[in-house]
Amino acid sequence: MVDTWVQTAFAWAPWVLFAVIISVTYALTRREEKRAPAVGQTFACAGCGRRAAQGQMATVEHEGAVNWYCHRCAPHQMQARDPI
Repeated sequence: MVDTWVQTAFAWAPWVLFAVIISVTYALTRREEKRAPAVGQTFACAGCGRRAAQGQMATVEHEGAVNWYCHRCAPHQMQARDPI
């Protein structure tokens, strides 16, 4: 009778331990604080590398490629690409 109880305990112990580990891991990961939402897509200036939102950048198309320029670099690029 004791042998049966001991065998049953040792047979179920790994499964119970596994279930406890999974439950604790799940509880700890669910308790993790919410992360801040993404700021949004930004673009890097092709001239100086400054990053800004799309609305603050000027686009210059050159042979099918689109380059984004900040307010400081855009006037210089527009003059350089202006065919006269």
